[in-house]
Amino acid sequence: MNWYKKAQLDKEAGMKDLFLGFSIPVIAFLLGISILEVSKKIEENPQQLKQEIQQVQQQEVSQQIEPIQKNESFNYDEVSKMIERHEGKRNRVYPDSLGIPTIGIGFNLNRHDTMGRLKSLGLDYNKVRNGQQSLTDKQVYSLFKEDLQESIQAARSFLPSFNEYSAKVQSVIIDMAFNLGSHGLGKFEDFRKALINKDYQTAANEMVDSKWHGQVGNRSIELENMIREEQ
Repeated sequence: MNWYKKAQLDKEAGMKDLFLGFSIPVIAFLLGISILEVSKKIEENPQQLKQEIQQVQQQEVSQQIEPIQKNESFNYDEVSKMIERHEGKRNRVYPDSLGIPTIGIGFNLNRHDTMGRLKSLGLDYNKVRNGQQSLTDKQVYSLFKEDLQESIQAARSFLPSFNEYSAKVQSVIIDMAFNLGSHGLGKFEDFRKALINKDYQTAANEMVDSKWHGQVGNRSIELENMIREEQ
């Protein structure tokens, strides 16, 4: 081994120690920037780059610890699995039941924040949309986790005294919020009134008597039955 090659290997080993064991391509992926930008940061301010990597790691850890709201009944893992079962999981783009280009676990590629969300994961929006680039499972679940948190917030906003309802009712509202979005869920006014009155049979009937019921098939039937089972 000549001296130059050995020096390069020593430099790379030192960099991996400095940057927590990550190689340049992995750092680029973590930070959502190009390899060229990573190299520039290494030359200009390696300590700052190390701090950026640590911040990303800390964010990932904090995202793994789901916020537990006082008196909430629903089980986060069970709700996650139910929504994934309803939505399906695909690593390449596909049209949903309405023909909307979708990827991952119900991630709508027409939404306004798609380009930014994909870029943050090191993905090319046009290639993903055209089916030229697939998502890894890690990228799929990263998108899903953020969307699920938004759906939980939407469910809380939709139903006053959300925490007073059973895990079953909370799970149904979260599932609907994920599928319909906060705006779409907000249109179910009579459904909400029935839930507020604890009139679960009427609430289930309102679910049946909707355009959504015919669009999502077995999903709506399962959720309607969960509401009917409430006492």
